[in-house]
Amino acid sequence: MPSTVCAFALLEFHRSPRAFREALQGPGLHHVRHSLETIGHTMCLESGAKLVVAPEDAKTVLNHMAASGVPLGERRMYLQDLKPRHILVDIDYEDDLLGMLRRSQGSGKNGGKCRDNIRVKQRQVVMLF
Repeated sequence: MPSTVCAFALLEFHRSPRAFREALQGPGLHHVRHSLETIGHTMCLESGAKLVVAPEDAKTVLNHMAASGVPLGERRMYLQDLKPRHILVDIDYEDDLLGMLRRSQGSGKNGGKCRDNIRVKQRQVVMLF
């Protein structure tokens, strides 16, 4: 019998500028938003953190974060500790997500023609069996 593995990363960004939030609400993640909505979840958690996982893994990821947390830097982060600068992302979606954030238009000077520097501050991968 094959085992099911749930692999996700907790990403913490240096900040969450408007361009960051808009990129996460853009068409590139429509399929994730829609699939989470069909099971009664949203991509934006109560804390402002984002959930970018397959719908079949959403409950597992949220329960793990609430009960066990994830070590990140010098502390353990639990679901209630997450801020808008955090993203829980399925490993399979991570490269696409980061690429989309790198391409997002900034809100700096010159009418938004500058790019905000959206960088990952910390990253921790979790494998649940």
